[in-house]
Amino acid sequence: SGGLTAADLQRAIAGVAAGVARRPPLGLTAVMGSDAVLGSGVLDDPEVRAGLMELLPEGQRDEASLRETVRSPQFQQALRALSAALQTDNFNSIVANFGVDPAPGMEALLRGDGVRALLDALMAAEEAPSAGAEGEGGGSAPMEPGDTDA
Repeated sequence: SGGLTAADLQRAIAGVAAGVARRPPLGLTAVMGSDAVLGSGVLDDPEVRAGLMELLPEGQRDEASLRETVRSPQFQQALRALSAALQTDNFNSIVANFGVDPAPGMEALLRGDGVRALLDALMAAEEAPSAGAEGEGGGSAPMEPGDTDA
């Protein structure tokens, strides 16, 4: 009488799980969609703009093409596909492609929010002093132009 039963625990756990499940995970289109990117002013930074334009196909490496790409349905589709992929068991390999340590995003990943987990990992990598000197994730993706730690 008055004790906690297994049924009580199951109901409590189900209630917590239902509360977590009601909040959909953040999508990259919310953070990096056309309106967010164009409205943020990030493309006004000449260094950012130059770095992004280098990634465009030859003959399209200009500011107008960059803005057109950000507005394109293909860009939005790629963001949705990456968002969905981050919600799968492939999270660590996807994050490894960005050359960052996935550990700072584990808390968000455990909550089922792979996009937040990626963003946390990217922000931690950006805040880390001399991240390239760690030996992990260095490799082929030059994160800092001009960084010659050797």
